[in-house]
Amino acid sequence: DDTILSVIGTSLASLINLSRLSISLQNNKFGLNGVSSFVSSLVNCVNLTSLFLQLYFKVNFEKSIINLSSGLSNCPNLSILKLQLGNKRIGSQGISGLFSSLEKCQKLSILNVNL
Repeated sequence: DDTILSVIGTSLASLINLSRLSISLQNNKFGLNGVSSFVSSLVNCVNLTSLFLQLYFKVNFEKSIINLSSGLSNCPNLSILKLQLGNKRIGSQGISGLFSSLEKCQKLSILNVNL
């Protein structure tokens, strides 16, 4: 299933004018490689203002959250963020990484996180 997220990430990398993105992949379980590939694509999405992600992780949940968080910090114009991340419990390191990264999203006005 990591291949799916990698392909999506590669495609997103070329969409530099993308402002809104909604991805619901609740029936797939992703590992660290898929998340890393997807996150690296967010660097190019500087115009992204609204993001809804519904992802489920199979392993390395804590590291996947930290990787995802670092990608979100590269979205300076993000004002609406909705995250639905399931299947595992997130620990203090993941929560800390997520919210520390979101501090860099100065325009964030709506945040909905479901873990």
